[in-house]
Amino acid sequence: MSTNQNISGDTQPQMSVFVTVGSTEFDALVSSVCSDVVLDLLAENKIQKVVLQVGRGKLPPQVAGKTLEVEEADDQVGHGTTSTNPPVHIEWFRYMPSLTPYITSANLVIGHAGAGTLLECCTVGRPLVCVPNGTLLHGHQMELAEQMEMDGQIRMCPGPGKLAEALRGYFKEGMKTVPMSRSEPEMFSAFLEEFVGLR
Repeated sequence: MSTNQNISGDTQPQMSVFVTVGSTEFDALVSSVCSDVVLDLLAENKIQKVVLQVGRGKLPPQVAGKTLEVEEADDQVGHGTTSTNPPVHIEWFRYMPSLTPYITSANLVIGHAGAGTLLECCTVGRPLVCVPNGTLLHGHQMELAEQMEMDGQIRMCPGPGKLAEALRGYFKEGMKTVPMSRSEPEMFSAFLEEFVGLR
């Protein structure tokens, strides 16, 4: 894993999880990631850092059952450290021009079922636990994610309340993370257009 400077200025490589919700809000997913059960699970599996892309969601994130010592924050970005043992460093932001550096530097991505997130993770070979945002769907995101899980590309989580269970499965069984070939992104785009009825 390459060294990557982050919001807090840290330049040391860390085991990390990147969480992305897209351009809207998915506070239920952020809350699930910040629950005591999930944070303990991440800490137990040597995850030292969680980076949250929260879109229009609430800030700072609420850490249930744990203390979050906020070290720096405004209405766009911030970071702090949890009271887990060992502690987990949490960074958050609303938007960035590109999420590629965060996806490529993460050991695991947890995200909504947006086509861009699915494609990017599969292209660079990052494991993705996909949690579709049920408040935004017309069924397409869920169906697309389910198909990709059947193809072995991602691990599906039916909702934020099942995240701990999905993560336990991931940490126990792992996930193949073979990047797509150069031609596959174009195949994915064509598949997506056909899938949602644009072709």
